[in-house]
Amino acid sequence: MADIFLSCTHIDRPHARPIVDLLEQQGWWDRSIEPGIPWRPKLDVVLGNGRAIIVPWSQTSTANEWFCHETRAGKKKGALVPILLDEDEFPFESATVQATDLSHWKGETDRAKVEAPLRRLTGSC
Repeated sequence: MADIFLSCTHIDRPHARPIVDLLEQQGWWDRSIEPGIPWRPKLDVVLGNGRAIIVPWSQTSTANEWFCHETRAGKKKGALVPILLDEDEFPFESATVQATDLSHWKGETDRAKVEAPLRRLTGSC
């Protein structure tokens, strides 16, 4: 099981796809919840054990109850890695955590925009 969790609403998946592609290239993406498996216990384990909880914020995600739950879990344990999918969509209650603005990033090979989250994920901050 991967120790990096990406919280993403269904509607935001196309916009978050470049982030997922990057995580797959690094070997960090884990789709380990198989169909038919109770997901809540597995989610609790991943949130409890994960060293990084990536949260791509957007207008859609900030209105989603589960996304907010996963964000609070990441912030509480100091593992939150916020990424902005929309400009100026950073929830006030999480404003004390630095976010990376990827609202205009489309997965280009020049990774200058994603270097900060990559450093955070590799532990070389």
